[in-house]
Amino acid sequence: MKALLIKDFLNIKAQGKAILLVLAVWFIISVVNGSGSFFAALSVVYAILLPLTSVTADDKCGFERYAMTMPLSRTVMALSQYVFSLLCAFIMALIGFAACVIIDRSAINEALATCAACFCVAVVLVSLLLPLVYKYGPEKARLVMMAVFVIGFLVFGFVLDRFNLELDLNTAFIAMPIAALVLLAASAAVSVGIYKKKEF
Repeated sequence: MKALLIKDFLNIKAQGKAILLVLAVWFIISVVNGSGSFFAALSVVYAILLPLTSVTADDKCGFERYAMTMPLSRTVMALSQYVFSLLCAFIMALIGFAACVIIDRSAINEALATCAACFCVAVVLVSLLLPLVYKYGPEKARLVMMAVFVIGFLVFGFVLDRFNLELDLNTAFIAMPIAALVLLAASAAVSVGIYKKKEF
């Protein structure tokens, strides 16, 4: 799996300047707004953007067909994108933590809570995205994912409004990591099943 992760990072290396430019612009906007949490939210974006970039690069060059000739199991192939996605999200969460402390001088506990919440959201999005990528390919997965986002936000807003529900932050911070881990495990199992049946 180490070699697959190196391959994924090399895939996004070509866009290194663009990534740094986005980080710089986002940091400036965060400084102007005086909100480090705004920058921390970037971890959610990059958690789904970078894996999509890597998978798209693999798809264009036919890497998966080549990989099937190597001593790599399909399970490892499927799970490598999960590890890569979580690494990207974790790295961005660490950068976001630094931004929270530097920009708005948040207390360490507040900065940790903000970045932990962003990381959990990133895990949820990755869990929803990767099975779609393996099933439909990166291009179609983008469209399906957008539909899932829109429907999810509408349903969430409707439920809160219809039943007058109020979110308890303490409960949310306990429930979010548990829900994210359960969804991640289920997603990984689904993706492995899809990948084992996939034809190249």
